[in-house]
Amino acid sequence: MALSTPNVLPLYSKRAVQPPRTRLQTFMVYMAFIGLGTFYGLMMAYLPVGMMMIPTIPIAVMFLLSLWLLPDINIWDDPAMHKTFLIFMALFIVWPSYLAFAIPGIPWISPTRIALFWLMVLFLWAVATSSKLREEMVTTAKVSKPTFYFLMLFLVAQVISLPFGNDPVAAVQRAVNNQFYWTGMFFLACHLFLQPGALRRFLVVLMWLATITVLIGLWENRIEQLPYAPYIPSFLRTDEAYMARILSPQARATDGYYRAHSVFVVGLTFAEFLALCLPFLIHFGVTTRSTVNRALAGAGYVLFSAGIWVSHSRLGIVGWFESNFLYLILWSTRRMYFRKSDMIAPALTYGFPAMFIGFIGLVSVWQRLRTTIFGTGAAQSSTDARIAQRDRAIPLILKHPLGFGAAQGSDALDFRNAGGAQTVDSYFLTLALDYGILGFISYFGFCISGAIRGLKTYFRTDDEELLLSGPLAIAVLNSIVIKLVLSQEQMQPLLFLFMGALMAAAFRHKMAVEAARTGAEIDKSALVLARG
Repeated sequence: MALSTPNVLPLYSKRAVQPPRTRLQTFMVYMAFIGLGTFYGLMMAYLPVGMMMIPTIPIAVMFLLSLWLLPDINIWDDPAMHKTFLIFMALFIVWPSYLAFAIPGIPWISPTRIALFWLMVLFLWAVATSSKLREEMVTTAKVSKPTFYFLMLFLVAQVISLPFGNDPVAAVQRAVNNQFYWTGMFFLACHLFLQPGALRRFLVVLMWLATITVLIGLWENRIEQLPYAPYIPSFLRTDEAYMARILSPQARATDGYYRAHSVFVVGLTFAEFLALCLPFLIHFGVTTRSTVNRALAGAGYVLFSAGIWVSHSRLGIVGWFESNFLYLILWSTRRMYFRKSDMIAPALTYGFPAMFIGFIGLVSVWQRLRTTIFGTGAAQSSTDARIAQRDRAIPLILKHPLGFGAAQGSDALDFRNAGGAQTVDSYFLTLALDYGILGFISYFGFCISGAIRGLKTYFRTDDEELLLSGPLAIAVLNSIVIKLVLSQEQMQPLLFLFMGALMAAAFRHKMAVEAARTGAEIDKSALVLARG
């Protein structure tokens, strides 16, 4: 049997590359470069702005081909990837998405996008040059096979929906963008959070970033305008009409309450972000052994609750109650299982149905609580609009089951609010309109199956960091409920990060269980803890 050849590049030849041998050949080479440059210049000059991405397709293909041809060296820079990831997350949360440099013909350039670009360069380089890393990510993602296959189906749904919208070029641009912000974040989390301590460190940083947004929101609520609005330099004001709409006081026309939105575009997204973060703050407060950390978690809980309140968002209030109730029942059930002699946990667990019924009764008799959760007549117009959108969207979805492509469903539905602006107020409708019935089923299958896998990890592990699977699952469930009444996608990268973190935690628990069963140490190489 022949021996396999080593997987290394052959020695480079010392012979110099031969230039063209005749003047005619030299002339033809120069003319080819000049012709190519002229062709690209004409396309940039005459193509509409919406079609500027067409000249980049050959460049993108060559870039991907170059990545594919890179040698498999199994060495990558994990510390740089971790640092760049944290920088990206800090900018993603704190830097307003509407503050960017605008250059005609190309997308807005913001610090967040620059950080994402560098993060993806590091990540794609590592993936392209390491078969070990590719195998690790797929193995980690497949720890929950339903979650992995639902994600693959969601990717298929995004692709097959592209030709059916009014603007396929814009749909392709948005779909490519989503792969960086969504799919890329999922697989990046599957890799980064395998390292012990990385998940907890990320969530602690996230809590501090959320605190900054809350402080800005509280300041904004007091003065009824964004505190930094008068100081935005002109070169960051990309679209004056768009900026004026965001920076102007946001209040519901029917009741006049100011709705703080902090660094986000609308107060609904601000409330959604805090509702996604709240389960982690509750978890840190309950599980920490440090009095100082418990005091910090308590102060953060009050701040986050205040931030949700000043957003005047019903979805934020629903997320607040959902976070508290779900964490209470999960914590008490797990505590009852692990501490047989404990009396608090059984009382909370078995008493939860009575508490829930009592809460329902309290809502029915306490007018202020009922209006806080379900709104008053002032919010009836929003409810009526959502019903009208649903009634118009369902026949359209059934007629076009493959969808209209990324960000094209709103144009297809063409529903306009009282101000004449085109809008869709439920992500359930947006998913079905954009990616069709397959996209709708696969997306929610992806989220629900991932949350279930996270809950299994939470109830089976005794590792303090892996216990974060519980609040991660609650955050994912919060997102599903919130998407009933919110169509904004600004928090989708965070959701996909949470899903990747759930898979990484589940894989780490699986490795620990297998090591305990065999009596061996955890395979460090399987967790890729020893970096090249």
